[in-house]
Amino acid sequence: MPATVCDDVWGIPAARHEAACASGSVAGLAAISDLRSGAYSSALVIGVELEKTVPGDTTTSYLGAAAWIGREGQDAKYMWHFMFSDIAGEYDRRYGLDEAYLRAIAELNFSNARKNPNAQTRDWRCRISRCQRPTR
Repeated sequence: MPATVCDDVWGIPAARHEAACASGSVAGLAAISDLRSGAYSSALVIGVELEKTVPGDTTTSYLGAAAWIGREGQDAKYMWHFMFSDIAGEYDRRYGLDEAYLRAIAELNFSNARKNPNAQTRDWRCRISRCQRPTR
């Protein structure tokens, strides 16, 4: 990908690492390994996550591929959401979750998105009970 914007990097060895939300970390660890091995003297690590090029159901199925297939969430339509809910439920059972804090996090995230001209949710309007996408 860098070679598409900078001709000087054409022909330089490159690798692509995909690991769901951990792709950037995996790429960083791979670069460190290459540097420590002496295979390279420098590394450029770029992280990109782009999920809005396909419909939501398709995105969800892509993200769901990171699950432990056959062992978790077999009946889930939306695996990613299911897993986060499952983890939150277990955390709540063990330690307790205060919904006030969860709501505060959501409000902060949407407030930050409204300030970010590149955020896909910048035009959403949220109330404590729900969020609404703008109609177009």
